[in-house]
This record gives sequence, structure tokens and C-alpha cells, in this order.
Amino acid sequence: SVVTLARPLWSLLVPPGMGLAVYLWTGEWQAYTSARRSDAVLLAFRSTLVAAEKVSAERGPSNAALGAEQPDTAALLRARDASDAAMQAAIAALAAAECAECDKARAALQQTRGHLAQARVGIDQVIARPLEERETVASAVAAMFSIIDEMLPVADGLLSALQRGVPVAAQHAANARFAAELREYAGRAGSVFTSALVANRPLRSGE
Repeated sequence: SVVTLARPLWSLLVPPGMGLAVYLWTGEWQAYTSARRSDAVLLAFRSTLVAAEKVSAERGPSNAALGAEQPDTAALLRARDASDAAMQAAIAALAAAECAECDKARAALQQTRGHLAQARVGIDQVIARPLEERETVASAVAAMFSIIDEMLPVADGLLSALQRGVPVAAQHAANARFAAELREYAGRAGSVFTSALVANRPLRSGE
């Protein structure tokens, strides 16, 4: 009968058909998980740049406090809180992302967070002195520069992961990284003047 003839034909067609379905499903799943992973890395990259921007912005009220007889500590504390929140968000985003660079980046940011705390202690010690005795302003400002010098290379490591997963997005990310560096060095130009302003002296050749 037709049914009897169809059974062996069906038995020949089903295994290849199931194999093709599994193959297609596996490919789609891999593409889906890869996209999810890339999205997580992109978020971690963005969060790292935002954290660097917040720490850079913290130098504004920090420098103002270094040069003021009566520092605005409330503004400085608000800026520090913003930096801390952004730093924690970046560390959390890196923990959620799945890539070898992300693990290294998270460890690096955790270490940098400790260095930031040390730099703030140095600034607070300078601020606590009378204005005419603040002779270590330059080193306090330089300590804050070094924090950004640690953070931007963390973003560079994440770019490598993005280039493997989403090359097009990686190009946009590279542009954002370059813009962040331009903003940072523009901000440093103003910070360099802090020591001379506090001491009420002319700029030195190195400045």
C-alpha cells in the first residue's frame, strides 16, 4: 500500500531533516549568544569610558578646593560620589560580560579604585593645610592624572574583544575612545595651572 511504501521513505528523510534542523538551530543560537555577548562587552566598554569621564570631571571641584582658602567640600563630595557610582557600574558591567579581556579589565578597575582612594587622601591632606603652605599641589593633581592613565588602557583592552565580535561597532567604539582622550587632555591643560595659581607664581617652563 501507499502507507507501507511511505514508511521506509519517511525513515530515510527524517534523520537528515532532523539533523538539518539541529544544525540550523545551533547556528541561530550561536549567533544569538554571540550578539548578546557583544552587547554586554559594548556596555562594559561604554561604562568604562563614562567612569573615566566622571573621574576626570572630579578634578574640577578638586582643583577648585586645592586653590581655595575655604574649599567647597560639598561640591567635591558630590563629584566623588558620581565617580564612585560610575566606577561601580563599570565593574558590574565587566563582571556581567563574558570575555577574557573583561575579566582583566575588571581586576584592573578594582585596583584603580584603590589608587583613586589614595589620590583623594593626598588631596584632602593638601586641602587641610593653610593656603600658603600647600606646596604639594602639583603632585596631588598628578596623582589624579594617573588614575585616568590607568583607566583608558582598560577600554583599549575591551576594544580587542569588540573587534572580534562586532567590527562595525568596534569602529564607533574606537572613535568614542579617541574623543574621550581628547577631552581628557583638554581638561588637563587647565589642571596644570592649579599649582601656579595656588602659589600665586608665574608658570614654570615645564608647565
